[in-house]
Amino acid sequence: MLGPAIALIILGATPLPEASLIDTAASLCKNAKKPVNKAFLGELMALEVKHKVPTYARGITLAAACRESGYRANGRRGDGGKAVGILQMWPWWERAYPFKRTQALKAVDVWLTHINKSIKKARRKCKKPWRAWLIAQAWISSGPQKWRCRYSRHYRLLRRWRWLVKKSLSVSTEPRKRPASKRRSK
Repeated sequence: MLGPAIALIILGATPLPEASLIDTAASLCKNAKKPVNKAFLGELMALEVKHKVPTYARGITLAAACRESGYRANGRRGDGGKAVGILQMWPWWERAYPFKRTQALKAVDVWLTHINKSIKKARRKCKKPWRAWLIAQAWISSGPQKWRCRYSRHYRLLRRWRWLVKKSLSVSTEPRKRPASKRRSK
């Protein structure tokens, strides 16, 4: 488990887009109680770096934690009281891995470990091996559902946040000029 001091160092050392992504995730999470602890979000990003999450999926833990519990470790109990914690994990997680579901950072660490174990099967079952990590994440987040090759709602939310960060970081403030149309004259 990373300490807050290490997370602040990592948060300070992250490139501007990732720091902007943390700011966007903190401000746009509808389920979160304000103010959101940005150092904690930095620790989640550090866990992604530790587990070698691909760059196209970096920030997926922020989106998953936002959607599932609003960044609360002891968040609402979902699914009839069975799902607990920051990622709304079921009791089988505690039987398969030695941890408590209410320990937020450990839960995310276990979640990412389980995703990394499922990548090989995602590559084998799906025809898009370059996105196997996202497909494995969708399976782990919502169950296999007949092992369909699809992306999760978490990734959809992450893409929206990334689009907003990219839009806010765009340097040009002037409107884009349309290229002149090339009409053929007869």
